[in-house]
Amino acid sequence: MRFATRRPKSLGRLGRVTYACEHESRNIDTQETKSRRRWVRNQHRSIEVWRRRSSGQKSASTSRLGIGDVRNAPVAKPTPA
Repeated sequence: MRFATRRPKSLGRLGRVTYACEHESRNIDTQETKSRRRWVRNQHRSIEVWRRRSSGQKSASTSRLGIGDVRNAPVAKPTPA
């Protein structure tokens, strides 16, 4: 599992997601970089939802607004990643 330790800082809490992301990105990287980037962005999205839910915010409002809106809102806490 050497590739799993490539970026433990950003996805430290969600180990499984990290593995999946790394696995997929490695496989797709040889074919097309665009898909890989999209994959990683999707992973980040799910992580955002995870953090919102775990922090106790209403997931309903999050899904209604869309992660992009929540992220751009000045009220939301800046993500370290």
